[in-house]
Amino acid sequence: MDIFGSPSYCNHSDRGALSQSVLMSVLRTLRLRGHQPLDTILSALADYANTGIMPPLPQNAE
Repeated sequence: MDIFGSPSYCNHSDRGALSQSVLMSVLRTLRLRGHQPLDTILSALADYANTGIMPPLPQNAE
């Protein structure tokens, strides 16, 4: 099962299209802020699993 859709980014529903657009926006924002998107998302999910609170998007990397 492909989480991100086909290479042409086809979506089978409006909900799928919205989910994909949000994910791509988060990934792009993290890249523009100088972060490694996968590492940052995995860290945020680990924090959420431990605290029950989703951390905010980080600011620019130093």
